[in-house]
Amino acid sequence: WIQIKGVIPEDKTITLNPGANYIPVLSQEFYPAMDIFGQLGDGLIFAYDLNAELLYWPQGGIITLDVLEPGKGYLVGMTQPGQATYEPLKANIQNHKPARPKVYENAPWKVTKSGSPHLISIDRSALAEFKPGDFIGVFNAVGMCGGMSQIDKSESNLLMVAYGNDFTVKTATGLADGEAMKFKIYRDSTMDETHADVTFDASMPNMGLFAENGLSKIMKIKTGATSVNGTVLSGIHIYPNPNDGTFTIEGIHEKINIKIFNAFGREIYGRELNLPAKVDLSTQPGGIYFVRVETGNAVFFEKLVIN
Repeated sequence: WIQIKGVIPEDKTITLNPGANYIPVLSQEFYPAMDIFGQLGDGLIFAYDLNAELLYWPQGGIITLDVLEPGKGYLVGMTQPGQATYEPLKANIQNHKPARPKVYENAPWKVTKSGSPHLISIDRSALAEFKPGDFIGVFNAVGMCGGMSQIDKSESNLLMVAYGNDFTVKTATGLADGEAMKFKIYRDSTMDETHADVTFDASMPNMGLFAENGLSKIMKIKTGATSVNGTVLSGIHIYPNPNDGTFTIEGIHEKINIKIFNAFGREIYGRELNLPAKVDLSTQPGGIYFVRVETGNAVFFEKLVIN
């Protein structure tokens, strides 16, 4: 860690843009998180403490970040611009202990953290067949663990963070952008490690594909290829990809329901189309998007890159 001394500015209003932001804590005291988050309204998707892995993500069913600590910056995802002001505190927060990173005893895997997190909410009902002390991990294509979490006795959803590759290291340390995430369960009582099939919540933008600052939610886990609700639809082609915002979808000659999400889960396009069809997203900024195509009970997912 690098310690840098500074002065609290007189103007304690912060301005956030759509997408990823890092917000400072413009207070010398512990500050109630909701006093800031409440001002950001519906534009706030999540706020995350990268060091301690505390998270405010209502849609994911995880609210463990309730105090903002002086000297820290927090990763915040927004769907629209927003502002918040650190008003003078009416009363100081008492007996708060600074958050520390989780330390797992007898962890079965080694994880290298990076500045590229993908947040995964695991629905508590998906953990019913497992016991407190068991671990769930996420892995890349070569079997390297990119993140893990230990199952606890909490009744709220469980957070697992998948980390992307560290750009300061030449070799892979985590998951690559757009890579399929694979999962394993480690049962603490028997020391057995097994592959896990998971079912994702299809309403989330990053179902099973790693994305920096991505969001996924796991609804079911069974030990035993990772699926999304419904049958995987094959034969769909999107080209060119990457593109300038205009592209063609083809492969089947029938009506489909298509939704396209940006990297923070905001739906930026959605309608019914008869294939083949051309789509124009040229008004959208360059970046990574996720395409969801549905027909009947079958679904298709594809990462889309707009230059």
